[in-house]
Amino acid sequence: MSSLKATDKRIAKRRQVYKTILSNPFVNEEHIWPHVSNQQLVIELLQKYVLNKLQHLIEMNVDKSQWPFTIMTDFNKIYKYISSSDLPTYDNKMILFVCNKDPDVPSVMLQQIPLLTSMSQKEIILVQLPKGTLTLLQKYIELPYGMLLLPTNQFDPIFVNQIQEQVSKQNLAWLKPLKYKHTDIKLVKSSAPLITKNKETKTKK
Repeated sequence: MSSLKATDKRIAKRRQVYKTILSNPFVNEEHIWPHVSNQQLVIELLQKYVLNKLQHLIEMNVDKSQWPFTIMTDFNKIYKYISSSDLPTYDNKMILFVCNKDPDVPSVMLQQIPLLTSMSQKEIILVQLPKGTLTLLQKYIELPYGMLLLPTNQFDPIFVNQIQEQVSKQNLAWLKPLKYKHTDIKLVKSSAPLITKNKETKTKK
């Protein structure tokens, strides 16, 4: 058991400090992705209106350039398409499916998607898919980044409407012009060791 003198000496070598606890809205992942009401229904709709057609086209050896609809899976192409401001009016609405729950999807890419879609001038239905969906989708098409973008004008309106009904709208108020979310900063009392410099003396013979 240490003596009282040793305890006092140890305490004396520490100083009182205050550390900040920052409530940062930019990392609030709980609300940054739109909520999906019925994920099973979304998977069924995706299977019926997209994946089954993909399977048929692949089995028939139809060249991708001859497909009746366009799909995008490359991150750079998706980024360029969403960010473009010169798309025709009929092409301004799209659905972006993202396998953000699967571990094989690069997290660096995922962090940008909700912000990118929210800031886009297009109407984008952002749909997060349940864990394990990536394996299902890769049976039909390669998804190197776990993303599938579909321009809605090329698909059945019933499919688009039913998907939209299941997904809540994005509400990132802190991204809106001239509107800032209050940053909640608090302090927690703690301690840190004192930094002391040992003075070395040199003796000359």
